[in-house]
Amino acid sequence: MSDRTSTVLRSAVPPLRRLLPSVLLGIASGGSAVALLAASSWLIARAAEQPPILYLSLGVVGVRAFAIGRAVFRYLERLAGHDAAFRQLAEIRSGVFERMLPLTPDGLASSRRGDLLARFVGDVDELQNVSLRIVQPVVSAVVVLAGAIAWLAWLAPASALAVGSCLLVGVAVAILAQTVLAARADARLAPLRGDLQAAIVEHVQALDVLVAFDAAAASRERISRLGARLERATRTRASAVGLAAAAMSALGGFAAAASLAVSGPVFADGRIDAPTLAVLCLVPLAIAEVAAAVPVAVGSLRVVRASARRVAEAVPADLPVEIPAPAPGTTEGGAVVTARVPAPYRSVPAIRLRSVGARWPEASAPSEAVDATAPAARPRRRCAISTSTWHPASACS
Repeated sequence: MSDRTSTVLRSAVPPLRRLLPSVLLGIASGGSAVALLAASSWLIARAAEQPPILYLSLGVVGVRAFAIGRAVFRYLERLAGHDAAFRQLAEIRSGVFERMLPLTPDGLASSRRGDLLARFVGDVDELQNVSLRIVQPVVSAVVVLAGAIAWLAWLAPASALAVGSCLLVGVAVAILAQTVLAARADARLAPLRGDLQAAIVEHVQALDVLVAFDAAAASRERISRLGARLERATRTRASAVGLAAAAMSALGGFAAAASLAVSGPVFADGRIDAPTLAVLCLVPLAIAEVAAAVPVAVGSLRVVRASARRVAEAVPADLPVEIPAPAPGTTEGGAVVTARVPAPYRSVPAIRLRSVGARWPEASAPSEAVDATAPAARPRRRCAISTSTWHPASACS
């Protein structure tokens, strides 16, 4: 991965003050899911013993609280996470536009318009998943899983060891299967979207020429082939994601069975009671649900890396020699110029005209000659014209 791609990926991560609320809410949501299953399993097993209702009141309140908290925290986590991601996308998109502006149009002559549009819109939009599907879910999941395993170790160390082993093996298998099946498709999704967008734009712009030379059908066939390739890649990725989700669901069952197998002798010895055994057997199901975010993050990383590479390469690092530009490190339009400028154009003189007068003659008949020295019919306008950049700017008052 190049330095420019790494820079784009780092810029897609929101600052800590924006990212931290979504991470904390994600931890609260995942913790509520684990606690909900623990409280409900304990309540069912304890109620089967028919104790006085007073002994069950805490479990009833816990189930209600964790059920409501799971949904509320999940909603707030999505809200905070998307707000931070969308704010970061606005900064990335404006940064890409500022890099493109000094080069337009000659510096981007080799870029296809449709592909450039796909990079500016689709690939930049894909960068929101850096925080939404990679950073925030993985951090939240790791914290929740560490806490859940530690809590199981406090109840029954053997159960925690069995669940932790199943968790590591299951996540590794899910990631390996997803990588084998969809690694190529994940890396090709963004380029295929760009090729399809470019083909559609070129077809629309040159439609009159294509019709005149009877080539419209061939152009449509080309678009259909690109669409079919994109569809196959999307289906492959979706199948791999579904297989990984199925593997994580199966992981919950295996972890529950393993926990039951190692907790049974402990229960038979009287070291734990029946409600605790129920908790040890059912909590692994919630742990597997939280751990399912890790394979999804690994698959999303491949797609996001391809989009970040395309965003980084949307603007060339070296300017063409035909385009004069300020020296690196100077500011131009509020943006720092980082492109390497050829030596002949590192110093561009500035020409400024101030207090320049302009007069417009009064309206006259077409046959009458216009007297250039006639009094001005309109007030003088003073203009300040600057040609210090490739696109001269003028301001008149």
